[in-house]
Amino acid sequence: MIRIKSDELTANILEKILFYEFSQPSGLGGPGCVKMVSNDRESYLMLVEPEWCSCEFYELYKIFPILREYICGTSTSIYYDWQKQQSGWKYYYIGYGSNLLIKNEVYERFMEKYLEAIHAGDIYTLVHWDEIAQESF
Repeated sequence: MIRIKSDELTANILEKILFYEFSQPSGLGGPGCVKMVSNDRESYLMLVEPEWCSCEFYELYKIFPILREYICGTSTSIYYDWQKQQSGWKYYYIGYGSNLLIKNEVYERFMEKYLEAIHAGDIYTLVHWDEIAQESF
């Protein structure tokens, strides 16, 4: 997995992304993060903390254009409505504040493999979904 800073994310990288996981900040002090898997099977991780990211979690729409479709609230109270449907993407709630957006073209194959692993009791899969994603296309 490649750790990446927000200022290193280029349009070229973002065009290739097939999977996004937006993990919200946790009550235990976790800053939140964004995991991504591209169509060339690269995995990226960006922590939402000052040394890695130029904004707070609820301002990620400034970096990731895909999030602009999910914004709700006012300028002082922004949140993401993950249930909104966006053309070309499907949503899946992983749990524990982690929201997965999956490109339509790989959704069914990924979900088949992912749910198969979950039903088999593979708890590792909840956190490491990206390994299944890399095998799904």
